[in-house]
Amino acid sequence: REMLVSAKRTKSNLKPVRLSDLDPLKVVLPGPQNTRRRNIETYFTANGVTVAQRLELDAMMGTLQFVAASDWVAILPFVMMVSDLDEERFDVRPLDEPPFYSEFVLIEPARKVMSPAAALFAEILKMEAERALLIFQKRTGAQRILQRRATRPAVRR
Repeated sequence: REMLVSAKRTKSNLKPVRLSDLDPLKVVLPGPQNTRRRNIETYFTANGVTVAQRLELDAMMGTLQFVAASDWVAILPFVMMVSDLDEERFDVRPLDEPPFYSEFVLIEPARKVMSPAAALFAEILKMEAERALLIFQKRTGAQRILQRRATRPAVRR
């Protein structure tokens, strides 16, 4: 699930937010070549979200540091923010009305078997995504299983 991430200023952590109800956003986004950027921009357009300013940053650590020290926000997957839930740096709020989901897909060549190290890394990523989903459901009081899965099976090319 995608989250509105902002510097900690209120006690609204994990409180759902409808972006179209907010003042125009100053938002940090990945560059236009990034699929996430296109998906976020589509969400903004389809849901009447007003953006005052955009700043392109492809470095995640730079994005998080900038957001923590400013009045800018970012749209990030919950799996990226789960370790920051109990810290005092960020408010992490699920996008709602409508919700916005991330899909993580493993793509590997059909002609080459994944190395043991790569397979282990992929399994760790899958487990972390599933753990984040469970934490999200528990912390937000979600009673139903999300319609979209945090992970999908590998796609072979």
